[in-house]
Amino acid sequence: MTMKRHRGYWALTIAAAALAHGPAVSAQESTRPTVKVITPSDVEPLVRADSKGMQNGQASHRRVVSLPKDGSTRIDVGYNSYKAGYGADAAYAYDKDELCYIPSGEIEAESDGVTVIAKPGTFMWRPAGAPTHRTRVLKDAVTICAFGPARADSWSHRLPPEKIGQWNGEEADRPRVRFYDYRYIKPLIRPGSAEHQDGRIIHRRVVSGPKDGAVFIDASHNIYKAGLTSGPYVYPDNDEVCWIESGAIEMVNQGVKTIVRAGQFAYRPAGAATDSTRVLEDSVSICFFTPARKDDWSFRSVP
Repeated sequence: MTMKRHRGYWALTIAAAALAHGPAVSAQESTRPTVKVITPSDVEPLVRADSKGMQNGQASHRRVVSLPKDGSTRIDVGYNSYKAGYGADAAYAYDKDELCYIPSGEIEAESDGVTVIAKPGTFMWRPAGAPTHRTRVLKDAVTICAFGPARADSWSHRLPPEKIGQWNGEEADRPRVRFYDYRYIKPLIRPGSAEHQDGRIIHRRVVSGPKDGAVFIDASHNIYKAGLTSGPYVYPDNDEVCWIESGAIEMVNQGVKTIVRAGQFAYRPAGAATDSTRVLEDSVSICFFTPARKDDWSFRSVP
């Protein structure tokens, strides 16, 4: 994207309705979709009744964006932390697609006889029905996991044991867990964008519709140099949640300015518009879109 004229493919701003002070808005403006900025520590962890790890603090799961809390129907995101030694030897699978990013730690996972050690920079895509048979946390770890569509409640997305591994289609089409290192994904270059061409923006569509056949959710890894600006922009048809891995970004939405810093999330429902953004420090964001984008750039427009 061309940051000085960009319509925006990384959605980070904040809604005026989320601030205690700011300019008055019309009734029409107050009903528009707005972006929420969320700090994980402000969200209470969920505790599953059959999980000793969640009960004793080995595992912490915070649903930072969810249907029950935020009304999100197409995407939800969890911020999860695990202590070394935590794990499970029982197979599990979900009835929705899941995309995870690992910013810290190491997790060993076995799926369909293949064992992978996921390290910082790893993305995991679990299509609906794809099982994991064993997991073990090797080093204290954090995962950022998004689901599309959003989970209806806390745990009903988990398949019952008798349904795990069931598949009636062609064996070649059986859903399987996949792992990606973002560094091996070729960056997308927006046509006419000097910032993309000279490396001030590095946008990698790690899991996508065109590349991987993703339908319900996709994920990108984005690097921005300080000083870049963009806006105005809006995503009319896609919901997005971004996590800021590092850096700081100033956003203006409905005339209200804020700064989103490392560790925070921004949830943008479809139609939530941004006036402008400015990268204050070299920054990295991990962004999830639902439904998955159909091509490289047509998802964005001018409000």
